[in-house]
Amino acid sequence: MPQIDGFNQALKLLRSLAPQEQQRLLQAIEKKDAKMAAQLKENLIQIDDLIYMSTTMTLDLLKDVPLEIFARSLRLANKETRQYFLQMVSKGMKKEIEEQLQGPCALEKILEAHNQLMQVVTKKVNDGAIILNLEKSQRQV
Repeated sequence: MPQIDGFNQALKLLRSLAPQEQQRLLQAIEKKDAKMAAQLKENLIQIDDLIYMSTTMTLDLLKDVPLEIFARSLRLANKETRQYFLQMVSKGMKKEIEEQLQGPCALEKILEAHNQLMQVVTKKVNDGAIILNLEKSQRQV
């Protein structure tokens, strides 16, 4: 009998819902299992999902997050995500990002930067300032 990965299935379901519905469902889960709800919230948005923001949303995000933090966070992203952002920024920003990606950096600093970035992203998603269209074939413009 095949095993079902309940956590990833719940995460997939949550990601398919509108933010208000996500919050409503997470509140219901939290009443029964606070630890599970916290883990789901933590994994709801991934750095690789950021390619599904519009250009305007990306530029607004870069105004709110220091480039160094953003660049360090990209170390945790897949190659497609890194290339996507490198091709959309100015040459000067690209150079700074590449320096952060290639230079030495302690894992602790990378994780700290990632947490800072994702806190800003999560707040912007919850406020409606960022909309992530997770349909891979439909990137925002």
